Amino acid sequence: MAVPGNWEFAYRYELITKLQERFTFPITSLNLKDTRNHQYVFNPYIIKEIDSLRLGIIGSIYPYVQETMPSSFSQNRSFSLGTEELSTVIQKLKDEERADLIVVVSHMGLPLDVKLASQIHGIDILLSGHSHDRISRLIIQNACIIMQSGASSSFLGKLDLTVKQGEVTNFSHELIPLYSEIYEEDAEIKSMIDELLLPYRDQLTVPNGTIRTLLHSMTLQEARIDRLITDAYLAYTDADFSFSHDGGTELLYYPE
Repeated sequence: MAVPGNWEFAYRYELITKLQERFTFPITSLNLKDTRNHQYVFNPYIIKEIDSLRLGIIGSIYPYVQETMPSSFSQNRSFSLGTEELSTVIQKLKDEERADLIVVVSHMGLPLDVKLASQIHGIDILLSGHSHDRISRLIIQNACIIMQSGASSSFLGKLDLTVKQGEVTNFSHELIPLYSEIYEEDAEIKSMIDELLLPYRDQLTVPNGTIRTLLHSMTLQEARIDRLITDAYLAYTDADFSFSHDGGTELLYYPE
């Protein structure tokens, strides 16, 4: 299954629905509704059977698209934290669907996910996303196991569980770095990228400067690339202060 991220809505809702038709897996979301009929845009959950174990898997997307992104991203859509719906769906999964474990796959960000787990009873596992955190030690909140494994396919999170009679009796976790140098390059993908970059090769080969330290965006609140970006803003504009999206993401403008 998949849960949309906040930037999926930059490509407009119609594209997401078209992609859903091509996927071999479902898109789920508990906290996204169509304002025209007040119905879920995607199924709020799925049931996954593994051997004799029934998993109730619930999707939860970024709830602040309306407040933080261009209005076209949320046209005819309403987003919420989903706390009221979540308790009801968890109860339904346990009572009607006979789910042994409740798993929430969330793109709300680690702080909101931890808060959610503290308020809602019955979540066994919460797979967190959006905030790009790399958690090497699991967070346990209200008996819920919370994990997040970075972003951009840089890490793989591995969670092993021992389940007896619908209860998690033991678990272990590993955050596995996916270093590009230890994997063989995909020739087809490389060819596609080379073709796309070909018109810009001359520009890309001209050095703009040199650095003496690693520029990274590995920390959530502030990173070296953030300081470089904001210092460049100040130098170019002679402003008194400047901002950069945490994690080093550049500022983008999307016309309505």
